[in-house]
Amino acid sequence: QQQIVASLQAQNAITPSGVIQSGPERISVRVGGQFTSEESLRAINLRVNDRFFRLSDVATITRGYVDPPTALFRFNGQDA
Repeated sequence: QQQIVASLQAQNAITPSGVIQSGPERISVRVGGQFTSEESLRAINLRVNDRFFRLSDVATITRGYVDPPTALFRFNGQDA
């Protein structure tokens, strides 16, 4: 499980890839592996212990809310 999480975190990383200098302006170039939908997560190929497999082969991927919530908010004494 830890290897799968580490592989996903590495895939979703946004890392500096270089800088373009154009006169007085410097433009940072970054490459992002950001997931855009549930389908992009389902389609990802993972490599764990030199074996490749799809995340959807070992996990059910859905969009939803965290239950129980990690942060609770109140407004005027009421849950919000």
